[in-house]
This record gives sequence, C-alpha cells and structure tokens, in this order.
Amino acid sequence: MVRVAIEKHELEVTEEIRNSDNKGKMLWKNIEKLKGNENKNKEIEIYDKDKQKIEEKKEEGLISIYWKGIQNKEINKIINSWDEQLKIEKLSSFELEESEAIRKKSMMEHMDMIGEQKRIIIPLMFPIIDKSEVKEKLIQLKKDKSAGPNMLKPEYFKIMLESDKCIDVMTKCYNNEIMKIEKPDKWKESRTKLIPKKSKPQVKDFRPIAITNIDYKLYMSIIKDKIESHLIRNDLVKFNQTGFTKGGRLEYNHFLLQYLVKDNIENKGNKNH
Repeated sequence: MVRVAIEKHELEVTEEIRNSDNKGKMLWKNIEKLKGNENKNKEIEIYDKDKQKIEEKKEEGLISIYWKGIQNKEINKIINSWDEQLKIEKLSSFELEESEAIRKKSMMEHMDMIGEQKRIIIPLMFPIIDKSEVKEKLIQLKKDKSAGPNMLKPEYFKIMLESDKCIDVMTKCYNNEIMKIEKPDKWKESRTKLIPKKSKPQVKDFRPIAITNIDYKLYMSIIKDKIESHLIRNDLVKFNQTGFTKGGRLEYNHFLLQYLVKDNIENKGNKNH
C-alpha cells in the first residue's frame, strides 16, 4: 500500500509540473516541499556592521534614510518645458516629416534608382492597439508573479481570456489611454520589494525591485513591441546589438571581449597575427 501511495503521489507531482506555466519554478517548489520548507515564509532581519540584529521598530527608519540618499526625490518638471506652443510645433514638424517620407517612398517605388540612395526612415505611425495583441499578452502572462500596488495578480487577468467582452473593453481602454496626454496616476506608482543579497544583510545589502500594476505592464509591453518592430523594419537595430533586444544577452559581448583579450595576449609579438 505504501508503494502504491508513493507511486500515485509521484504521478500527481509529475502531472503538476507538466501542466505548470513555469515548469522550472514548480519543480523547485516540489523540491522545497520534500525538504520540508514549503510555506515557511522566512522573516527578513536587518543587521548592523557588527552583525548585531537591529530592532524591528528601527528597521523602517533606517531603510528610508538610506534609500532617500540614493533615489532622486525631486519632482520631474519636464512637463514645464513642453508648453502647448512647443507641443504644436513638434507635432506639426512630425506630420510634415511623415508626409514627406511617404511621398518619397511612393516616388522610389515607381522610379528606376541610379546609384546608392540615402536610406529613408519611415516615421512610426500613431499606434493603434488591436484586440489580438491584448489577447496574446494575456496568454503570455505568467502566473504566480507579484502584484503591483493595486494587488491584482496575473491570475485575475488570465480569467479575462475566457470572455471576448473583457478583452474588447480592455483593448478599448488601452486605445483611449493612447489618445490622452496624462496617464493614470496608478500607472506611475510601484510597490518596492527588497531582496537581501547576504545571509545577514545590512541596510545597504538589499536589492530593490519596483513592482508595477499588471495592466500597466501589459500596456507598455504592447507599446514596446510596436517600437521594436519599427526599429527592425527600418534596419535601425544592428546584428551585434545585445542590449534592449529580444533574445539578446549582455553576456555574449562579455564572452566576445574575453576572447579578444585572451587572443591578443596569446599572440602578442606575432607579426603575422
């Protein structure tokens, strides 16, 4: 009976991992369960430079003082530099540039061009969010992620996939926001989570992570994709660019640099190299 129960449990765990959106995370979750560490929320403690635990009532004040000295607490005043007249001028300039680019492209399609032509970059058109884009982002949304200040977790948004009406409303709201100059105040807020980098961390030994609302992340992800498509379409992203590109990793350039340095040292003095 014991063996049958063990086999049944192993099958249930295997099925749970197989059906999970994040198989790696679910695997480690079950490993921690076997070790007896499941649902043990370890309370983070802060220590001073002498490795003495700081009283809980003093922790918040110390954290606040430390991070205020790092973060810029001044109000962003860029809006004061962009008055209504400047905004009209910039928009008029963009519309003129856009129409000129379209005209030149149309001419090039009907003319035999001689010699190398100067590349014309087609300006990014005013973005319109499609229902399929919202649906795709909801499908890609991972579960078990932290919620932003409004405490709405990804699972809440995943349920919207079951209703076309919900996706239609969400798409309409996003397109309405594109037309507005001022964005929702809640989109400008974040919830900061401090991750300790040491076993007995001091105040300076935490890595802050700013967690924004899920609806804001979805919106900005769609806008990011449109900007990225524009850059690729106009050949503005180089093949060797790894930062801020899909699938690009900075480590690739580190490896390349390491190889070049090593190759240079090993072949130093070799005139034929």
